[in-house]
Amino acid sequence: MATRGEVATDDRAIGRPAINVKPVIGGVEIAVRYITRANERYQLRAKLYQAAVDLLGGKNVPSR
Repeated sequence: MATRGEVATDDRAIGRPAINVKPVIGGVEIAVRYITRANERYQLRAKLYQAAVDLLGGKNVPSR
């Protein structure tokens, strides 16, 4: 892992999300945090948003 002032370069950490799920009134709250390369950030964020919309819309999302 990167220390203060360093950039994360460990390929095992790149693109691996940390997912926190907690119950709230009326459902669940899901927080996804991830580390990615700056030039891939927009594409990964778009994929995550699309997957969330598909799940909320009831579409079948293929498992990995």
